[in-house]
Amino acid sequence: MANHGKVRAFITAGGKGTRLRVFVGPNRRSKPMVPFGSQYRLIDVGVSNCQYSKWIDQVEVFLQAVPNQLKNYLEATYSHHWMPKKVRAQLPPMYHGPECFAGSADTFRQSAWIFQEKIDNFLILSADQVYRMDFDQLINHHLEQKADITIAV
Repeated sequence: MANHGKVRAFITAGGKGTRLRVFVGPNRRSKPMVPFGSQYRLIDVGVSNCQYSKWIDQVEVFLQAVPNQLKNYLEATYSHHWMPKKVRAQLPPMYHGPECFAGSADTFRQSAWIFQEKIDNFLILSADQVYRMDFDQLINHHLEQKADITIAV
């Protein structure tokens, strides 16, 4: 197993869900807040995949469309002392009004201050992924190959 250093997961949680308007509903919830299964939201899939990883030390969720609704949900769901990973909801420094970021790439442009910290490896995820993935295998493969970047689709 490779020396992983510090791995931080970043989840881009945006999307107005315009193509999912049937699921988003009249209350205008963001795509990561769309119900999944009986009691979960789409955001829970990505966060729980991170929770199972022994290498990821922290999960940062970048809020985009309808940010306060998602921030409240994350704090209520993942702020318990028994949760294995710290999950932080991030509003951008230039947040003004109902929209935070102008897309996923803008998420990282506005949040460049986070990348000033000493973090050895980044794992960038989308909040609307719906699959189980072992991120430890991905991280180990990346490090063993001495890759600059690894993309899994």
